[in-house]
Amino acid sequence: MDFSVKQNQILRTDADRILTTGNVNSVICHFSFDEGYDGLDVFAVFYRNETLNRMVELVDGSCVIPWEVLEEEGILYVGAYGTKSENNAVVKRLTTNSVAVRVTGDLSSAVLPDAAPTPDEWTAYRTEILGYKQAVETAAATATAKASVAENSAGTAQTAATTAGQKANSAAISAQDAAASKTAANNILSQIIQYAGGVGGSNVISSATQTNLTGLLKGNGEQISAAVAGTDYAAAVHVHSYDTLTGKPDLTAKQDKITSTGILKGNGSGSVTSATAGTDYATPSQVNAKQNTIMASGILKGNGSGTISAATAGTDYLAVTSATTSNGTYLKFNDGTMICYGGKLSKTTDSNGQATITYPVAFYETPAGVATFQAQGSSKQYCNISWSNASSMTVYVISENAALDSTSIYVNYIAIGRWK
Repeated sequence: MDFSVKQNQILRTDADRILTTGNVNSVICHFSFDEGYDGLDVFAVFYRNETLNRMVELVDGSCVIPWEVLEEEGILYVGAYGTKSENNAVVKRLTTNSVAVRVTGDLSSAVLPDAAPTPDEWTAYRTEILGYKQAVETAAATATAKASVAENSAGTAQTAATTAGQKANSAAISAQDAAASKTAANNILSQIIQYAGGVGGSNVISSATQTNLTGLLKGNGEQISAAVAGTDYAAAVHVHSYDTLTGKPDLTAKQDKITSTGILKGNGSGSVTSATAGTDYATPSQVNAKQNTIMASGILKGNGSGTISAATAGTDYLAVTSATTSNGTYLKFNDGTMICYGGKLSKTTDSNGQATITYPVAFYETPAGVATFQAQGSSKQYCNISWSNASSMTVYVISENAALDSTSIYVNYIAIGRWK
């Protein structure tokens, strides 16, 4: 697992790997620190609860997760800190928050024997030296016994005096060698105890001091051992326990493993299943059945099955035909309706005050119409349609109750009827 540490924040940077129980010295963690940790001794902290937590010094930013924190299922909290000491005093210390890592059960852990802690170098070395010491003491006792037997033999058998004397001398030499070996073993053991911080040992524990103990330590004047929470120090109350959090997600309700294949779909409640071709997504044949490009122009129509084509004027929609001439504009509709209209047409009345307007195109029969004109001057002026037929209308212009004859006027009109 990989972690990134920036000041007081720790983030997990690898894939969200879920750990399993039963792993022993096989899960490696890698930590990268920002420049704020330069010159500090850095440690990883693995926390399960108040009584099960481990602190491991990082070597080149890496360490192995202690097997004890992977024995049971649950949540493992991972953090880190850096510290620097001068003259037995802490001059700088940086600590981080924690990252929760889920630990699930593994079937193999039910059939494997429990792992035992590997003895640290001090314990193994001390056991080996004590073995040497015991062997030397046994050899010295044996040599002393042999010397005693040799002396007794010399007193009872004069003829064997010379031989017994030689054996006695040899036994004495062996006894002296054994005594010297015993002294040397005691000296080595004393040095080991001194260097390990035992009786008469150093009072300084540094980052180079090796031990398999984790957490807070205590000394009794001779040995170093793990301090006991609640006895040697006040136990800390962990107020950020995952089990006490509210609003946390129910991890047990999620699928541990997705066994579906192909394109997947979710039901919105945490379950993931295989999507159905043609229902949850379009198949290649369905896509190929659609028009990639619409080649039709103008107004379009669809057949309800995915095909689009050009609509037919007069069949699929009401067609309109129009044109504009000097006499106005006409609009022909597919149902036979036609509208003709004109605005500000320049006309000259005759001696009877009349002017004729010819439609842009003739109607099938006489249409309904209306006409107005732009009055001139301040006199009371108005116009009427005096008569009309299918091709034109004649307007009669009156000013102050008299015909407005031989006068240029502007006429507006509209006529509605049928063209077929």
